[in-house]
Amino acid sequence: MDYRFTYRRKKPEEHEERNEQRDESDRLKRARALGIGFSIPMMLIGGPLVGWLAGTWLDKHFNTGFWMITLVILGTVAGFKTMIDMLIRLGREQ
Repeated sequence: MDYRFTYRRKKPEEHEERNEQRDESDRLKRARALGIGFSIPMMLIGGPLVGWLAGTWLDKHFNTGFWMITLVILGTVAGFKTMIDMLIRLGREQ
């Protein structure tokens, strides 16, 4: 028996299903990348901004002058730490 021609051709429906699955997978990857692309700047801006607002309020409320700079620095460090953790987790998943 000749086994050279035992390869069966895939039906057009199978190709379409495969392309739909690939398109859905690509769309999900792009959506995830877009979400990460927007969340990283928000983390880097949000931490210092919240620190500045809370520090300004505390400085005015208690008549001090060190809360704002302290909380801005802590917010910046927290933003960078969260960004680094997210990038490490993303690297592990890929």
